This record gives sequence, structure tokens and C-alpha cells, in this order.
Amino acid sequence: MERTPGLATHRVIGRLAIAALLLTGALQVFGHPASSVAQTADSPATSEWLTGPAVTGEDLLANGGLNGDYYWAKPNHYIAPEWGRWWFDGSVLPEYDRSRGSEPYMEGDRSQRMHKWGSDFVSGIYQVANVTQCTDYRLETWIRSDSNKGQTPNTRIGLDPTGTQLTGSPYSGAVTSLPPLTRWSSMGTQHFTWDRFTTEAEAYGDKMTAILYAAPQLGPDHNDYYAIYFDAASLTEVAFADGKLPAPALWTPSGYVQIVDTPEFITPTLTIQWSTSDPSSTQILYSVTPSVITPTATMTHTVFLPIIHQADRLPYLDTYPTTNHQATISGLKVGDVVKFIALSRRVSGTSCATETSFPYEITIGSDQLIQLDPSEGAVLYAGQANR
Repeated sequence: MERTPGLATHRVIGRLAIAALLLTGALQVFGHPASSVAQTADSPATSEWLTGPAVTGEDLLANGGLNGDYYWAKPNHYIAPEWGRWWFDGSVLPEYDRSRGSEPYMEGDRSQRMHKWGSDFVSGIYQVANVTQCTDYRLETWIRSDSNKGQTPNTRIGLDPTGTQLTGSPYSGAVTSLPPLTRWSSMGTQHFTWDRFTTEAEAYGDKMTAILYAAPQLGPDHNDYYAIYFDAASLTEVAFADGKLPAPALWTPSGYVQIVDTPEFITPTLTIQWSTSDPSSTQILYSVTPSVITPTATMTHTVFLPIIHQADRLPYLDTYPTTNHQATISGLKVGDVVKFIALSRRVSGTSCATETSFPYEITIGSDQLIQLDPSEGAVLYAGQANR
């Protein structure tokens, strides 16, 4: 059963104490931080609060800026649209609200705030986003922690590659645990400054869960005020290193990738097709050895024309999952010798795995597809880079 602690007593005591601290100048919760507070390397100056960080690529989060009309939930919480709240069942519950007045924010005109007086808590907000399976993603969020003295913010963000729905509805929130495969950022410890948190994970399905987390701890006097602000979150796709899928565990094919037929050459493009038993990504790695050029003019001296091996062409990659795959190699001519392998990355339990075909060789202009030793696949993989 979800526990929703009563907040009336905490509200009265907390507001009186906060007011007293503000009057004495002991607490800087609202407005800009004191000018003597240093900014971290990943934190913007106070003059940049209203602009926020630049976001590149397609952001897959809905309302990553945490703006809009916050919705109400019991006991008296306000949560950013498209986001849900969570807390550990049985723990102290902080108050959720949007930033108000001169309180800090990063993007748009507000941020998500959690605040509490005098008690530790473990809670945050989350969102489940639609993604492409077996693709890498980066979650980025800016977090600010304000308090009176002595407390440790313990803020971080996590990306769950299995896309767990933490709660039953936006109006619930109690959880007994967080997804065990979550990839967490480092823990934040700074006060009165915006810190940028990042973490990356590969999606093990078509959904991922962005988790924003705070677990502040009491200071020496056990009478602290916590205010945590979340803002400017984004979830973007990250390219694989060198444009290549991760290497398969074994270069001996399992049979998952099946070349459909002899590749078709229509000047100057070679088209390769294969199938897989379930949806997976599409990649061709290859090398091209150009045909030998035979001079037609009469020469009075010797000319050496070396064979040029072109291994480092741009690899073809499409991460959209399908069972019918097609890739093309262009810029070819009759007589060129092409070696290639077909790779597909698929979901395998609670992870992703890359599967390979046999490596093949074909001379452009012939219809003969020659199967090579599996070890040639590793050679092609090592030789091809995204330049």
C-alpha cells in the first residue's frame, strides 16, 4: 500500500523556520545564489539561467524542459506534464511543486522542484520514452540543490534500458525498488549551482525509462531544508563508435543472418539482401579491391600499377529493426573484388547481441558468390572505420 505522510505540521514548522533563516541571511533558497558561490565546469553562470543549455539532435522526451501547466496530485503536489512522480514506499514524502517567483530554472519558464524540511527522503520523477531497440542513447539533465547547511544532495539520473513503468498511474508514486539494470550517472554533491548530469545506455526494447533521483542526507544539526530542482532534460540517440555495430561474440555464424541470393550489380551499385528471424538492425562491412588497369598505349618504359585495397570506406548502418534487410555498396565497376559481411543486432533477453553472416567475396561482373572462412569477418570488422 502506498503511504502518503501528512504534511500539514511540516509545512507550518518549515515555513516559519525558512522565513527566519531568510531574514537572517542564513539561507539562500529563492532567487540567485550568493555571488561568492563558485560555478562548476558544467554549470552555467547565473546570467544563463533563462536560456538553458543547447540541445542537439531529436529529443525523445516529452516536455524535457519541464514546462507547461503542472498537474495536481494528492496530497497537494504539482508535477510537470508528461512526467510521473516516484518515492520509496514507506519513506518520508517531499513536496512536489514547480519553481515559483524568482526561484531558479534553466529552460523555458519553470523547473520541477522537490522540497522538504528536516527529514531525509528518496524520490524523484520519471518518464518512459519510445526508442529504437539495440540503439545507444544519452540522457542529460540539469539539477540544482539548495539547502541551509551541512546536507549532502545525493542527486543523480538513471536510464533504464528495459523501459520499466515505475508506477501504475501519474497519480500514484510509491515504489519498492528501482529497475536493476538502470545505468546511473555519478552522484551530485554541489550546492547552489546547476550541475549537468549525463548517462548512456543501449535500449533492450522499444522503450527506455528516464529516472531523475534525489536522496539528500541530513547535516550535523538534523534540521535541514532541502530544495531540489530538475530542468532541461533530454534523451538523444548516440552513434555507435566508428559507425559500426558492436562486434559479435563469435565470428562463426549462428544461422540467424541468412543471405537471400547472389548480390545484384547494376552499375555502379551492388545490392545485398538478407533476412533474420526477428526484427534487428542492418549493417554491411566491406572492402573493395579495384580491378587491375591494363594500359592500351605503347610505352617505351616500364610502368608499375599497384592493386589498391580500399578497406576503409564508410560502413552502411540502419538501426531501424526489420526482418528483411538490404544494403548497397556504390562506386563500383566491373572487375572490382568486393569482400563483405552482413551484421544485424537484435534483442537477446535483457541485452542486445550482434549476429553475423559468413564473409563473402564477389567479383563485379560475375555471378559467383564465394563463401570465406569466418576469420575473414574479424579482419573486415577491424579494417573498416567511419571516416
